[in-house]
Amino acid sequence: KQHGQQGTLSGLQHSLRGNGFLGGSLEDSFDGGWISDFGQAPSSSSDLAFVVKTYSVFTPWKIHQIQRYVDQLGVAGIPVVVLRDASMLQRNGEDLGDGKVRKNWMILKSGVKLQLCDVSWRAALKQWGPPTFEGFSSEGGGTTLSGQGVHNQYEALWWRYCRPTGREKHVWFVEDDAFFNGDVLSFLDAYSGE
Repeated sequence: KQHGQQGTLSGLQHSLRGNGFLGGSLEDSFDGGWISDFGQAPSSSSDLAFVVKTYSVFTPWKIHQIQRYVDQLGVAGIPVVVLRDASMLQRNGEDLGDGKVRKNWMILKSGVKLQLCDVSWRAALKQWGPPTFEGFSSEGGGTTLSGQGVHNQYEALWWRYCRPTGREKHVWFVEDDAFFNGDVLSFLDAYSGE
């Protein structure tokens, strides 16, 4: 069965590349898709964005959550994007925590393409300066507070560098460790007038 799944992913990757959907380098192959540094976000007329906040590598559980949000919100044209703290990650020997904000594209096994914004603690320090984070460190410990409990700097980096359209008026941020068990679209619709 595993061989068949790999063949499906490889076949989809070949098909997408052959149709001009993929180009550049394919990076971070993971069980459930891969990441490309080439492409543009699918167009959307929505003024709403749904941002899944995560960190580290993409586990099967994280991919399942992301695919579920895409399935439920895609019918309404609401873009799902991923904001990832990549402070401790490497890709092809390159340190992703080097202070750059990287706007890439995730291609799920289903063929769905969504934006991935990789940010890091160093990128936040570079943007706003060390005095902003006085008393915090990326790892915590000792008398310092852990920067892992500080989230707004990553959201601000996403807003500044990775917004899909620049027309977003409403943004929902969800953490990857908080699973919403209901109909996400109905939930968002309930707050659409606010």
